[in-house]
Parts: sequence; structure tokens; C-alpha cells
Amino acid sequence: MFETQTIPEAHGIVLLKRVLIMSAFLVIGIVGNIGAQTPQRCQAPPPMPKNPKPGVVGLSLTRDGKTLIAAGGDGIIRVWDVASGRLQRTLTGHTNVVYKADLSPNEKLIASSSRDLTARIWDFATGRELHQLTGFHCAVKAIAFSPDSKTVAAVGNDGLL
Repeated sequence: MFETQTIPEAHGIVLLKRVLIMSAFLVIGIVGNIGAQTPQRCQAPPPMPKNPKPGVVGLSLTRDGKTLIAAGGDGIIRVWDVASGRLQRTLTGHTNVVYKADLSPNEKLIASSSRDLTARIWDFATGRELHQLTGFHCAVKAIAFSPDSKTVAAVGNDGLL
């Protein structure tokens, strides 16, 4: 009763999609819980200021602790070398605050969630955006990979997963 979409260029990752069932959305939990929930109404997020402050909103580290991924209040994800403090690359594409940038357990992908009503999948090595997950009604506040790095779950302020 729910759809999945495999994205070949994203190393075979599977995205779970919402399905409308009698005016309620099917909510699919990471551990397989399934329940129906009526979506909340959300106001459109305010636009990004013209000169946003690049404050850090969320952090993720590689297992070896050598690379830090910072989700920015300016809509940019920054990848830093911890030892040197040098910026390795920036991931741009979000148009509002990035709340979380989660590194996949196999360290090949980054998943990000944003106030711009999207979640995105990025190639960790290159910083290239591989996929954009849209259709959220509210800011996407959290995102996480499954332990095998093949599934990602994102949740918005509307409670939809």
C-alpha cells in the first residue's frame, strides 16, 4: 500500500513515499510501524534573509572523526577537515535553513532536511546532489539513514514521515 523508489545513482538507496488514504497520510516508521495520521496545517516558512548568518544548526562526524559535516542556518552544508580546520566543500541547493545533515553508515551519502520543505540526498565524496524529496507541507526537521544505508526516513513539522 505504499510506494518505494530506488535511486540507482544514490547507491541503491530506497526512499519511502507517502500515500494518501481517505484524507489521511500513511506514516511509515523506520522499524516498520504503520499508522494513519491527518496532516497538520503549516504556514509557509519565512523566506531566507538576504544575508543569512551561517550559524551551525546540526553536526555529523565520520566514524574516524576526521571529517565534520555542518548543517547551516544559511541553507548551506559544509564539510570540514577536523585536523586542519579547512573547508573541504560546500553543498548548496537548499533555499532555507538546513536542520540536519546525516552521514550514511557506509559514509557514501549525506541526507539533509530543511526549512525549505525538502529533504535531499548528496554524494559524500563529491558533494553532488543526487535526489530531492519534495511534497512535505511543513519544514523537514529530521532525517536519518537505516543501519544498512539503503533507506532514509525524513519527518516534517506536519508529523509526516
